[in-house]
Amino acid sequence: MKMKRKNISTLRFRFLVILFAAVIPFYIFTNLISYSNFRLTRNQLLAQLKNTTVSLHNTYEMLLRNSVTVYLRSKVEAGSDITYYILAEDQLDITEKKQLIKNRLQNIEVGSTGYFYAIDSNGIVLFHPDKNIVGNSLKEVTPVAEQLMLKEGYFEYEWQNTDELELKNKALYMTYIPELDWFITATSYRDEFTVMIDMDIIESTIAAMVLGENGYSYVTEVNGTFIAHPRYSNSDDADLLIKNDFDSVSRNLYESSDGFSTYFWRETEDSPLRKKIVFSKYIEDFDWIVASTMNLSEINTPLTRQLIVNTALTLLFSLILFWMIKKISFTIEKPVSDIFNTLNSAGSGNLAARTLPSGPAEIRDIGETLNAFILALEDNTESLKSTISEKEKLIHEIQHRINNNLQTINSMINLQRDHTSNSETRIILQDIHKRVSVIGVVYDHMLITDKDFKEDTLLLSAFLEDYISLYINSYDVNNDNFKVESNFEKIHMRRNSAISLGLILNELLSHCHSLSTHENRMATAVISVKKEKENTLSFSFRDNINSFDSKHWSYNSENLSYNLIQVLTVQLNGVVDISSNESEYSQFRMSLPN
Repeated sequence: MKMKRKNISTLRFRFLVILFAAVIPFYIFTNLISYSNFRLTRNQLLAQLKNTTVSLHNTYEMLLRNSVTVYLRSKVEAGSDITYYILAEDQLDITEKKQLIKNRLQNIEVGSTGYFYAIDSNGIVLFHPDKNIVGNSLKEVTPVAEQLMLKEGYFEYEWQNTDELELKNKALYMTYIPELDWFITATSYRDEFTVMIDMDIIESTIAAMVLGENGYSYVTEVNGTFIAHPRYSNSDDADLLIKNDFDSVSRNLYESSDGFSTYFWRETEDSPLRKKIVFSKYIEDFDWIVASTMNLSEINTPLTRQLIVNTALTLLFSLILFWMIKKISFTIEKPVSDIFNTLNSAGSGNLAARTLPSGPAEIRDIGETLNAFILALEDNTESLKSTISEKEKLIHEIQHRINNNLQTINSMINLQRDHTSNSETRIILQDIHKRVSVIGVVYDHMLITDKDFKEDTLLLSAFLEDYISLYINSYDVNNDNFKVESNFEKIHMRRNSAISLGLILNELLSHCHSLSTHENRMATAVISVKKEKENTLSFSFRDNINSFDSKHWSYNSENLSYNLIQVLTVQLNGVVDISSNESEYSQFRMSLPN
């Protein structure tokens, strides 16, 4: 066989492939390292933005919580002092004391909208501004459930009075009076206490934050008014804020609530727009946005620079390797080409071809080894041709003798059948004749040496067609009462498997033909073989006289045909499915590997 030489198979091309195989992974590896470092740096910067914002948010939350706690605690301590003072009065009974304590506590101001209330250890509300819940047990409801568990101290919760439209954030401080079994509580909405926060602390914390080279943190209201900013003020930088449309930026930060977002910003009125990345967090009690931001270019520029350096180094490395490969390939390409031409000639059948060893010592050794190999191949080829020819003649003779022996056996069976008067014996001998004929047809096909012959296989469709024709022509088949239709795909099958499948077909044909003759019915058998999957085929035998229903097909150990089909199916590793319809058809279907 002649080998076609193409440019892609030249040694120089292969060296170039090696070059790219070395350079491309190097380039990818260096860029992956750069990208990995970039991702690490980027994640660190983004984490710094997030952590800074969260830290500021928590600081302001803590300032508010401390203010609320101190304030409410002072109110509760004052209420506790009043309670114990009244309890110490001897002139009043306990009912009068409770009423007096209730009146005094309810008159204490708690912020602008706060108030005192009391519950007992069963969660029953003793007094409260919301008259609708007084006298009710709320022990399963927040915050009463928590109060019964804690008994003393501060915590935050959400609450909605019966005359209010929505839940609001509240805080309370409580203490337990065991003499009365009362939990006296001072509560108020948290947002009332934002005015108590020291703005100098907020501005100093913002100014102390350092983020990269140009990053910073700031606090703004939703309408775009700065609460604290390290660089800009609402009055001095009003024109710059308008030019940057900071009102829209603030609204977007408010809508995104918590998380990362981007916006465009110019540091001065004459500077270009730069994209900034920001992490913002909403402080609900203040209705503020606390945010930390830096230029996006501060994150991306190091990666761009590193990619340029990597590309330049890779290009330089590639040029040096290319020059070296060109020098090396020039010294060995000619002798390798001569070796290739010799191989091409020998592959085309010219075993007299030889190469002239040249080039480097390694290439010369290859040339000499090739010449020795071709010489040995020439000698072995002649010997193999002679051996193969002898084996082919021997195999053909064996198959021919087997076929002759099968014909002799069939002739002896026919002689015996003709000299037998017992009808049952004649039927048995005829069945044996049919089965031997299946094997004979197989070996007839094995003697065919045309294009359909493949090693120990035969063309299944031709074999089955020939056997069906033999059956119809040899066994007194009345074509008016028994017809066979076939649909076979072109499939090759090994000899032993074909014999087994042919024997199964013989049993099915005999059974159907016998039933048709016995009941004097017109029968049509439809036989098909087709591929199901890559290595699986389907064999189907279908008739119109219900020959496989329980009435006509005996599923027991005394039925020779049934037992033979079972044994052959196991040999073929097949799976059989028999179905019938009393008014239409019956079908024998087998799926088997091939």
